[in-house]
Amino acid sequence: MLKDHKQVATTENRFRIEQQVIGAVVKSLGGIARPAAIYFPQALPKTRSGKILRRAIRALAEGNETGDMSTLDNPTAIDAIKQSMKDY
Repeated sequence: MLKDHKQVATTENRFRIEQQVIGAVVKSLGGIARPAAIYFPQALPKTRSGKILRRAIRALAEGNETGDMSTLDNPTAIDAIKQSMKDY
């Protein structure tokens, strides 16, 4: 997540940062791990265990229901992720 969401306010900056992220993934993990899409949500949900959060984000990416989100510190962040996926 970007600390300053204004960095992706323009199309040019967004494209540049997307390319940097893709380049870092390819360099670290190889071309097979190249992401199909990159999203910049306003906030990420916080939990004590990342397992629930990973499951919820995976469900969103696959178009499935997120399930029980009662343990999230900020459940509105899930809505921010959904919105960022709709926007791009």
